Amino acid sequence: MVGFHPGHQSGIQDASCNNLECIVSYIIQSISDLNGYQYHIENLNDLLKKHKQQNLYLAVVGQVKRGKSTLINAIIGEEILPFSIIPVTAIPTFLKYAESLMANIVFLDSKKQKFVASDAQQMRDFLSQYIVEEKNPENKLKVSYVEVFLPADVLKEGIVLIDTPGIGSTYLHNTETTLNFLPKCDAALFVTSVDPPVTEVEIDFLKRLSSHMKEIYFILNKIDYLSEKELAVSEKFFRDVLKKNGFDTEIFLISAKMAFTGKKEKDKEMVEKSRIEKIEKFITSVIARNKKQMIEESLRNKLDNIVSDILTTMEIEIKSLNMPVKELEGKLNFLREQFAGFEREKNMILDSLEGDRNRLHQDLEEYSEEIRKKSKAYFEAIIK
Repeated sequence: MVGFHPGHQSGIQDASCNNLECIVSYIIQSISDLNGYQYHIENLNDLLKKHKQQNLYLAVVGQVKRGKSTLINAIIGEEILPFSIIPVTAIPTFLKYAESLMANIVFLDSKKQKFVASDAQQMRDFLSQYIVEEKNPENKLKVSYVEVFLPADVLKEGIVLIDTPGIGSTYLHNTETTLNFLPKCDAALFVTSVDPPVTEVEIDFLKRLSSHMKEIYFILNKIDYLSEKELAVSEKFFRDVLKKNGFDTEIFLISAKMAFTGKKEKDKEMVEKSRIEKIEKFITSVIARNKKQMIEESLRNKLDNIVSDILTTMEIEIKSLNMPVKELEGKLNFLREQFAGFEREKNMILDSLEGDRNRLHQDLEEYSEEIRKKSKAYFEAIIK
């Protein structure tokens, strides 16, 4: 077992090595010659890449059919993402800023398929082949994730919106995909809705989500389903549940469907009633303004988690190495005891053989003496 190299200590302790890139590089160097740490090195390299790119990954998460894809379409003002009355999104989809509309399908073997679309409809039809559960059941196409590039103002300042598979559906692999994907995100929009109110499954997921990121913003969708009085009751219930579980923050009340329809039909009154502008301004002003600090805090939190996992892995390895030593010592002591027993038995056998030899020697002497006496008497009788 090889540990961190003492020779590298001066690097991280040096005054010039106080930034995240230097610390991450040091850790990579320290574990690069260890077996079984490639996964950690890949994650650390991802941190370096994210730090250089300075993109903030804002995941849109929540239970299935809460309106996540519709919300993203409403925010970007284009029907890019497929949506349906049945669970749709099966693959994490990154929406990034670019001057033209294009996409990358990134497969599990790291191969990419590029696509350039002429309009939103063409892009949506193309994406449906890969990210929709019905057309790519259980991810038979082996897609890792999808990148969509488009000229949306909300993405212009390095904000990356991420559509994630909904949790709690009959497609368990979709929930697993989202849970495995969370460590890559910096912040989240947690989407629930008034029909039904927030569930225990969502709260359990929210607790897991909070272990990966500090910045979580809450959205109560489908407000158009309720009257103002009913909405007030629904909002209070959601807020009380959040407070009970340690979350005390602002809740954005919206209707993603009204927002998207209003933008599509250029109906300003409908867009205003949807209250979508509040979350849009929050993303483009508050989040964008604090992006650098949020990224730094997120990456340091992820670095802490990676280092903690590295140390835990090392402790397990040390224990696994110590166990055979103890077992070998036990076997060695057992063999020593057995050997001591063999020695005792051997000595007893040797003693017994020595006694038998002595007795045999004595018997032979006595027998020889008796023969000599009989022979002498026999020859004397002949002579006479």
